[in-house]
Amino acid sequence: MLSDKKIHIFDLDGTLVDSMPYWSESILSFLDEIGFNYPTDIIKILTPLGIIEGAKYLNSIGLNIDPETVRAETERIMLGFYENTIATKPYIKDYLEKLKNNGCRLFILTASERRFALPCLKRNGILDLFEKIFSCSDFSLSKSKPDIYFAAAKEIGADIKDIVFYDDNLGSISGAKSAGLTTIGVYDKSSEEDIDKIKAIADGYIRSFSQLI
Repeated sequence: MLSDKKIHIFDLDGTLVDSMPYWSESILSFLDEIGFNYPTDIIKILTPLGIIEGAKYLNSIGLNIDPETVRAETERIMLGFYENTIATKPYIKDYLEKLKNNGCRLFILTASERRFALPCLKRNGILDLFEKIFSCSDFSLSKSKPDIYFAAAKEIGADIKDIVFYDDNLGSISGAKSAGLTTIGVYDKSSEEDIDKIKAIADGYIRSFSQLI
C-alpha cells in the first residue's frame, strides 16, 4: 500500500513527537506559577476546549486574566518543552530515513506554529529530513476538513493519490481521507478513546513506527 507512494505528510504533535502531555503540563505550570487553585479534574475539563476557550472557563471559576495572556504564558512554557524536552516517538528517525532512501519526499502538516516545531525537530536530529513544514495557519484551514489537503498538495506539486498522511487525531484522519489521501492512523495516548473509529476510517493503523520498517 505504501511502497508506491512518494509523498509522505506527517502530523507533528502525537504523531512524530510525544508532545501531547506537555500541553497539559504547560497550563498547570502557568497556574502553579501564579498560585491559582484549580479543581483536580481541570485537565479533563480543559482538553477539549483549546487554550482560548479553556482560559475563558478558568476565568469563569475565578482566574481573572485575559485569555490572550493565558495563551501567551502557556505557549512560553510550551516553547521551552519543545526546545529542551520533547522527544520523537520511537523508530521515527529509522522510518523517515527508510523513506528518504527510497526516494520519497517528506513534509509536515501541523496545527502548531513552526516556532515550536523547528527547535524540537532539530534537537531530535530529523529536521533536515523534511522538505517543508506547513502549519494550518499557512492556509487558514483546519485539518478536519479536506480543503487543507488539496491546498498542501498544490503547494507540493503532487497529486492527492500519491500522498500518504499520518496522524493520531480522528478529525484529521477523517479530513484527509475525505480528500482522497492514503491515511495511516498513529497511536497516541491522547486519542486512545478514538482508536476504533480511526481504524474504521484509516487505510492502516500503527501503534509504533517499527511496524513500518
